[in-house]
Amino acid sequence: MKRFKNILVVYDALPGGEEALHKAITLAKRNDAHLTLLNVVNPAQGWEHLDEQKHLIKRVATGIPLPSDRKNHHVVLGTSIYEILGAADDCKADLIITSDGYVGYYEQLFGLDVTTDVIRKAACPVWVVHARSTSNYHRVVAAVNAGKKDALNCPTNRRILEMASSLAKMEHAELHVVYAWDFEGQDQNVMANGLSPNEYAERLEMGRLNSLSQVFGLIKHVLDDPTTCIPVVARGEPAETILNYIAENKADILVTDGKVGEPFVSAFTSTTATQFLCKSSCSVIFAKPGPKQQLYELHGAA
Repeated sequence: MKRFKNILVVYDALPGGEEALHKAITLAKRNDAHLTLLNVVNPAQGWEHLDEQKHLIKRVATGIPLPSDRKNHHVVLGTSIYEILGAADDCKADLIITSDGYVGYYEQLFGLDVTTDVIRKAACPVWVVHARSTSNYHRVVAAVNAGKKDALNCPTNRRILEMASSLAKMEHAELHVVYAWDFEGQDQNVMANGLSPNEYAERLEMGRLNSLSQVFGLIKHVLDDPTTCIPVVARGEPAETILNYIAENKADILVTDGKVGEPFVSAFTSTTATQFLCKSSCSVIFAKPGPKQQLYELHGAA
C-alpha cells in the first residue's frame, strides 16, 4: 500500500494482538519500512510483570523476520495512550497498528478506551485490526464523501482512496468505493411532501445517478483509472449504510476517515468513526491527512 517508512505496532496478548503483529510485519517487509514493537505495562501490574513482559517481547522481536537495523522493541511502564503517542513521536511513525481487543463496547461508546483515544490524538493513520481477521484480504471498502464541497480536492478523500487502492493491489483484492448519500435541503423537503410514485421514483433515480457521477469523478481525479474499482452509491445515514454494506458483502477491511469526538460526548453525538470502531465486522484503517493537508481542511471548513 502507500509507502510507509516507520510503522509502530502496539502488541499485547489480547484478542487481535497476533493478527496486528502479523499485518505489521507483512507491511514492513513490503514497504522496506522500520518496525517498532511496543508493549505497555500497567503500573498496577508491578515490576515483576514488567520483567516478564520484557523477556516475552524480546523473544517476539527476535523472531520477527526483518534485519536488525529495521526493527526494535520497547516495553514500558505507564499509561497506554501517552506511551503509544510518545513512541509514535519518537520513531516518527507514519502508521500505527493496534488491535481492537483492549476494552468492551461501552468504553468505546463513551470514548474512554485506548484505541479510540489513539485514533482521536494520533497524527498519523491508525489501523485497527479486528480479532479473528483473515490473513489475506479479498474485499477492501473505501468510504468516501463524494458529495461534500470541493470533494475532488479533499485531502481526506484522497488519503482514503490512495490507501485503499494500494492495499487492494497489495492483497490482489477487490476495491469497493462506497458513498452513502441522501437528499439535502430543498430536495429533501420535496421528497418528503406528496410526490406521486412516478415522480418519487424519477427523482430518486436522478439522485442516485448524480451521486454515482460524483463517485466516478472522485475516483478518476485521485486514481486516474476508475476501472480498477467498483463504485457504489447507497442512500442513507453514512455509518449505518456503510456498516450494512460491509456486512452484506463480507468486506475484510474498511478504510475511512478518523474524526472521533471527545470522551463522553462521543456517546451522545456519535461520529461515524466511533460507530465504525464499535460495530464494524472487519478491520478498519482510520486514514488521516498529513499536517499540511489537515491545515487545508481547517481552512476549507472555516
